[in-house]
Amino acid sequence: MDSCFWALRLSTMTPHQKKVALAWLDAVDQEFDILVRDGRQMRALNQALVLHEDQTITWADDKRWDRVKEVAKALPGADRVGFA
Repeated sequence: MDSCFWALRLSTMTPHQKKVALAWLDAVDQEFDILVRDGRQMRALNQALVLHEDQTITWADDKRWDRVKEVAKALPGADRVGFA
């Protein structure tokens, strides 16, 4: 269902799924607007906006963040984005 949310393929969704998908995309849009308005991130880099199985939307620690940082250090340009 995740790809249906991001593509917003409403024709494949139930009415309830449509409501959840639109709420999710509204939350992402709101966070983007805050980022643009303030010109900087408002959350720690290890925080992710999460759509939970119970369909609530919250910020939560990204449990994979430490591993992503380790992988990023091995990639070209890591020193330019603060991962080196």
